[in-house]
Amino acid sequence: MRATIWCCAPLIVLRLHRPAIAGECADAPSAPIAFKRSNILETARTMVMVCGKPLQAFFVRASLRETNLVVAVQEDPEHGTRTVLDYLRLVPGAQAAISGGYLASFYPPLPIGLVKTAGKVVNHPQRSTISDGLICFNRGSYGISIAPIGTSAQSFTDCLQAGPLLVTDQRAVTDFEERHYPKGFLTPTLRAFVAMLPEGFAVLGIVEAARLDGLAQFLARPAKKGGLGALAAINLSGASSAGIAAQSDETFGNANVFLPNAIVVTNVRSTAPARAK
Repeated sequence: MRATIWCCAPLIVLRLHRPAIAGECADAPSAPIAFKRSNILETARTMVMVCGKPLQAFFVRASLRETNLVVAVQEDPEHGTRTVLDYLRLVPGAQAAISGGYLASFYPPLPIGLVKTAGKVVNHPQRSTISDGLICFNRGSYGISIAPIGTSAQSFTDCLQAGPLLVTDQRAVTDFEERHYPKGFLTPTLRAFVAMLPEGFAVLGIVEAARLDGLAQFLARPAKKGGLGALAAINLSGASSAGIAAQSDETFGNANVFLPNAIVVTNVRSTAPARAK
């Protein structure tokens, strides 16, 4: 149930064998998403079809051969506040930033679950029906992993507990209705995610007013049919805390909300801590 990309070696995907998916949205194929090149990233502000509804979305696509993904944290969350725009401005070499894991408190902004940056655990794992996954990176190399919570994070320099998992083994997760989530969690809202794509790409994105099941099916839909063709994907903090910003002066969602951490795309292959001071 763990998917891993190493860009400069053959693609490794550990297969999850599961029953055929039921209850998929009957979305007709649409045109592939048109990304435009901006520096070392590609971005797309577009409309996507999710369960028959056209929804606004913003995506950042990064080649893991050219960029590095890191978990950035505040130096002192008790005495400072940082937004997605601040992480983009303050983390060395930052090209794009997206809201990270869930919050235990909005002020001061404190995280829920595992947060690991530059090899140091700054917040410990926590049991959660929502945050059932980990997204991990190896700064200074080309690794990215999206896996269930409980998977060892020792071999990665940066990890973030988030969830739920949306795509595993190129299949959309479909059993959200069977889980005991807090009231209202499944209702359509602004949703942020990170997805692993074939050929060594990652996409950071936000889709407006999306249900979890619809978002999962959109992410797994082949790119030639208007989806992203994700190998694996994980949901991040959403609704009022979902925001993304890129150095191309583009933002989407709530880019001014204070966050304890963010996932940042950088052009710096450094093992130094990515801290927004």
